[in-house]
Amino acid sequence: GNEKNIVILTRPRDYRKKRTNGMLLKVMKRKYRDYPNMVASYEKRAQTYNQSLELVAAEEETGRAFVIAPMGDLDIGRTERNPEKMKKAYREGYYVTEGLLEKLQKYLKEIK
Repeated sequence: GNEKNIVILTRPRDYRKKRTNGMLLKVMKRKYRDYPNMVASYEKRAQTYNQSLELVAAEEETGRAFVIAPMGDLDIGRTERNPEKMKKAYREGYYVTEGLLEKLQKYLKEIK
């Protein structure tokens, strides 16, 4: 219900998640057979993720979202522990946001 949203992506705008590896899914189904909903959710995660990105793009187009995204791959994992990689990713986010600051301020001042 928000009129304006700021969305921060951790992947470039054109990134799309690929379907889960079939072999991995078979292993998960066997290992987590007592948790079928979790496996089903994992199986659909690429589709769900990509639909979310489509929604973000549509909201940006209508002016209901302002998107901040890295310009390229951050070369960082979900559970990254390398402090230098983390600092590099932080700096990129900082510089990208700094470059968008004027547009962001304008976006926040506009009343629809």
